[in-house]
Amino acid sequence: MIDIIDNNLSIENLKCWKYSNEYEIFIFTKVFENEEELVNNWKTINESIAIEFQSTLENDVSIWNLYLILFVQKNVKLERKLEIEQDKYSTRKIVKDNFILDTEKEFIEEKLFNIDLGSQNREDTDNEKSLKDELSVFKDLNSLLEEVVNED
Repeated sequence: MIDIIDNNLSIENLKCWKYSNEYEIFIFTKVFENEEELVNNWKTINESIAIEFQSTLENDVSIWNLYLILFVQKNVKLERKLEIEQDKYSTRKIVKDNFILDTEKEFIEEKLFNIDLGSQNREDTDNEKSLKDELSVFKDLNSLLEEVVNED
């Protein structure tokens, strides 16, 4: 289901994983020792993926579903993670710090493809109840507004 492929990019130790089903998703991974190494290299890697790989894709699903997962063996400041992950150019980015070597595939499968929809007969969560309550209030207000408008 998910396999390493040759990516033809000139970046040392950059792996490209390909998920194939009815569509293809490409996931690039790179392991860094520390935050400084990450900061000094992630933009160059992302630009190389955009120019040398993404530009060769023809399928819209593949073009818009490229991932760059940046594994860092040590801790990364939250602000730095957010800065990188919120960058929208070319790929969707994930920064995983305190990373244990040789667990890339497991992380990818868990993070991107392990979707737990839970039981169909489950109870509403607190958030769902809150949203339903707010929707109910909105419907009530809307009904009142329609009554006032129709009276005039």
